[in-house]
Amino acid sequence: MRFIGQLSWLCGALVSIRLLAPAPMLAQGAVSLQAARGQVILRAPGSACRVAMLDEQPAQRGADSLFRFTGVAPGGYRLLCGSPLEIYVQPAAELRVTLSTSTYPIFQGRGAGLNRYLIAQKAMNMELLSALWRERPSVFSREWTDAYDEDLRQLRRTPGMDDAFRERESMRLRFKHTFGRVTYPYFHWRESDERKIVSAPDLTALLSGVPLDDLRWSSLPEHTELLGALIHENARVELASDTMLQRGDARWMRAEFAAALTLLADSTLLRRTTTRLLANAIEENGSRGIDSVYGRWLALGVDSASRRRIDSLVAVDRGMEQGHHTESYRTIDGVAQRVHILRPEGVDSTVVTPAMLWFHGGSWASGTWWHSPGVMGALRENGVTVVGVELRTSNRFDSGPLEQVEDAMLAHEWIVRHASRLRIDSTRVGVAGFSSGATLATILGTRGLLPLPPLPVGDNPPTPTPATVRRYPAAVIAVGACVLPGGPAEDGFFRKVVGAQAVVSEFTPLMSIMAGQPPTLFVHATNDEYCDMKSVRSFVEQSVSYGNRVALSEVENAGHFFGFYHPAGQRQMRRAIQDALRDWGWMGAR
Repeated sequence: MRFIGQLSWLCGALVSIRLLAPAPMLAQGAVSLQAARGQVILRAPGSACRVAMLDEQPAQRGADSLFRFTGVAPGGYRLLCGSPLEIYVQPAAELRVTLSTSTYPIFQGRGAGLNRYLIAQKAMNMELLSALWRERPSVFSREWTDAYDEDLRQLRRTPGMDDAFRERESMRLRFKHTFGRVTYPYFHWRESDERKIVSAPDLTALLSGVPLDDLRWSSLPEHTELLGALIHENARVELASDTMLQRGDARWMRAEFAAALTLLADSTLLRRTTTRLLANAIEENGSRGIDSVYGRWLALGVDSASRRRIDSLVAVDRGMEQGHHTESYRTIDGVAQRVHILRPEGVDSTVVTPAMLWFHGGSWASGTWWHSPGVMGALRENGVTVVGVELRTSNRFDSGPLEQVEDAMLAHEWIVRHASRLRIDSTRVGVAGFSSGATLATILGTRGLLPLPPLPVGDNPPTPTPATVRRYPAAVIAVGACVLPGGPAEDGFFRKVVGAQAVVSEFTPLMSIMAGQPPTLFVHATNDEYCDMKSVRSFVEQSVSYGNRVALSEVENAGHFFGFYHPAGQRQMRRAIQDALRDWGWMGAR
């Protein structure tokens, strides 16, 4: 099955923050640029920031507690003091901005109305877009276009607009409307009973008037989002038709690179776009497979700064492979899938230790073996060998959740089989993960190591475990798991893709609880926006009622990614892991 990227790709596009380049504002010969420069005066709570930034220009708080930016050219900027704020400065204007912890920003001075427009709720928003995914194409098209028209009316009612602001904001709305039309077919397929992705018949005509190659708009986030969506959609078509892209590593990166070459005529925009594609691919998936497009990217004439950026990202990722033992546990289309064996800190290499396989997150689409919100370090600090597992992600292999289940089971069996040589206690080999990796670990902890339905296999397919024997990993640690991944509180990707290959309930942890399952620790944020907290609580209650040892550490007032940014949550997670290992008898080496 071929599919575009998951919800994480769309959300990442919608919430990304990019600098808005000053828009072309001055008619030739009207006024000089110097005469048109204005200033921005910021008032902010003392706790918000010590230094404010207007794009790359810093300002210190003055004796009057105000931040002053002088000599500001007209155009759009990113104002940063606490949370980022998009603002617009008119020619020779003095714009006053007041930030508060309890209310919306207050704008005063010339251009205040324009800035109030920028922060106002728009009719075209993520809530409406996601609500329309299940609707028929005709309903979606009508209601999304109605929202576009309402946003245009709101723009026309904005007082004090100059021509440059009107043109820029009109173009942003046009890009956003087109973005919704481009992404709807995939998400409609994902959230409905539609059997295949069907693009809108009028999409070609709609796109014909969109100025994608106009460099004036290339710094607008809406332009970047639309361009990314179009490249992704074209890459889906490339993947479905090109047998070469259907094999090997980095399949989506190669397909998107090919799509960009076909879609973009402007060489400057092509270089920028392909650099962004490569950077995103490396940051999200690691650098394996990058060599397949690196030479062609250089041939586009990229500048030295772009090359240094990509080379630096590659060096960081490949540097993570140093200093530990690595082996291949299977091969897929000639690509070795490896396990990275990281011994516990301060433990002699001859000592036998327990081990935890680590499954990274990434919505089944992205991620690489070393991505971890501190769990790998916490395990190694407490005497546990961590085995970072390379999994088939959809970005690299155009695969789905069941392929990762197969990888995880095979990696677990490989470690158990080679435990003596690796100085690992074969009776204490567990699984741990974050986000989709936590869901994967929980699937193994509930479904067990049972054979899967027939799946595409690699060069050395695994030997399935007999169905009459239900074995489990020795223990499970799940940080941010979706225990009802096919349920209404989660997105429909898991349900759609798994449902095409198997019975979804068999791979739904909350529906697979029984006695005799392994000890499990859940660490979950109470405000998790992706994996339902109530479902995790229900899992714990039901599993305990069956006599299983299950613990839940709830991280208050934090979101899904707390392990990467929330110091109190990180400390709580480390304590919970230590307590669980002690409770399981895993703290001592044997």
